[in-house]
Amino acid sequence: MLLRFVGRSWELCVVQWTHGLLLIVCFVFGGLTSYIDLDSELKRKNIAYVPNKAAYLFFFANGLISAALLCWAFLGGESSLISKVTQVESPIAQMLVISLGTPLIIRSKLFSHKDFEAGPAQIYNWSREAVLFSINRHAGQLRLDLVDRYSERLSQRDDRESMIRELVDEINKVKDQKGRNHDIRRLEKISREAMKISPQEHAGQLIRFALDSTRDIPLVESYLEKRLSD
Repeated sequence: MLLRFVGRSWELCVVQWTHGLLLIVCFVFGGLTSYIDLDSELKRKNIAYVPNKAAYLFFFANGLISAALLCWAFLGGESSLISKVTQVESPIAQMLVISLGTPLIIRSKLFSHKDFEAGPAQIYNWSREAVLFSINRHAGQLRLDLVDRYSERLSQRDDRESMIRELVDEINKVKDQKGRNHDIRRLEKISREAMKISPQEHAGQLIRFALDSTRDIPLVESYLEKRLSD
């Protein structure tokens, strides 16, 4: 049955090239949708987005799922279950609904049994959480490496606090007043505790503070490398 589906899909792509083009676009949009889904969740949890193999595999798999669902809609016609879910007839409209809504379709009643998720929905949600965990762990390791590499060099600078303040002030331009006030209070706390700890520990706190102020780890790294090389 699977071979038959693949054979009909290949015939559909070759003979009706417009459908083949729509499948390619659906694959790209499906991967992009999964990226937006992950990035929005990472933003909500204030976790830096650091792409890794697991994330790229998730994007690729989501694109394939989107293309497969669209192929199902093309081959099954209006009577297919996927067409009843999308409730659109135009091939372009089907492509847009499926590619941009794949996560919702997988979690819909099409892949659920009463109040329980069926296999595909469970696999998708588990994969999503696994990728989020992988990105979070990878970002955490990068943060630790960054502190280890730059804390000693930064501790040798008397102006280290003003350097980090300059970076955070630049980052805070896109934050609301509440976010800026929170960063100011935290920097003041770090400044008060500076006399109780070693210069290297103080430098490490400042770097972690800068990393907590933004999800862009490469931004902090490039800034430190540039300023500490002066």
